[in-house]
Amino acid sequence: MTTLTTEPELGRSDSRPPVPDRSLHRDSTTGRVVEAVFATAVAAILSRDRELARTGDPDDIHKSRVATRRLRAEIRLLRPVLVRSVADHLGEELKWLAGALGEVRDIDVRLEDLEPRVAALGPADVAGGRQLLAALLAERERANAHLLAMIESPRYGALLDDLVTAAADPPLLPGDWRAEAPARCVLPKLVGKRWARLRADVAQLDDNPSVEALHEIRKGAKKLRYAAELASPIVGKPAAKMAKAAEGLQGVLGEHHDASETEGWLRHHAILSGSPSLAVTAGELVAAERHRADRFRRQWPQKWHRLKKKTPRRWLKHAPVL
Repeated sequence: MTTLTTEPELGRSDSRPPVPDRSLHRDSTTGRVVEAVFATAVAAILSRDRELARTGDPDDIHKSRVATRRLRAEIRLLRPVLVRSVADHLGEELKWLAGALGEVRDIDVRLEDLEPRVAALGPADVAGGRQLLAALLAERERANAHLLAMIESPRYGALLDDLVTAAADPPLLPGDWRAEAPARCVLPKLVGKRWARLRADVAQLDDNPSVEALHEIRKGAKKLRYAAELASPIVGKPAAKMAKAAEGLQGVLGEHHDASETEGWLRHHAILSGSPSLAVTAGELVAAERHRADRFRRQWPQKWHRLKKKTPRRWLKHAPVL
């Protein structure tokens, strides 16, 4: 059984042992799935560790964030077969790391959106647009400094050590028959819980759901996508179709959320600046973000119906009762 470290190693990821490779197929056991989850995620996180500390490159931050969030979601999915104390501890630490990565990544996404829009502004508005970008870049520097301090901390080093330990010795619940059982007898029920939760959340929406409510649906779609992708090598096409359709819903709602958040950021900085000319520039950009948010808001019901249509639920319905 996995034992978490109490003192971090002094070295960084290059001083740690290599993480074993794991592959999955139809006859893989649940224990093998757990091994693959940790091996894949830890390899991805460790491969970006040095670059995060050295450069803070947006691509490294993005991929580290994805690997961290995916592992956290998979740990929650597999929690019934894991040692609860280990699963909960790793989940909290991954949440801590993902928060800092997400803070920088969200700013990078906003910059990618606003930079071409500012470049396309008329001569009278370019100066105001550049002021807004300068404020955003200053936020990026602060967020990146916070991230750098975190990944140089003993807490981060301890997290990497714990992840490597979990990859080498997966924290499976001792004596649980499911560890040696075929994953095709265990995973469908776990994925089915994610699907049922998402359906229930969508059913509770009103006719004009808030940005926050749609963001929760996006998070549910992402969790379902990760679960279905994990099940795909075991179950095959039904899980793969579900994952692809869930990704489509997640993508549209992600665009909607990003546009809404950028609109809010622009409004806040227009008020904060106290500059009428900057407020005019921000107003132009706000209108563009509002148009983008509305466009994706109109698209999400179609993506939801496609997910329902493309989700062959027989493999979930006939999952063994655990």
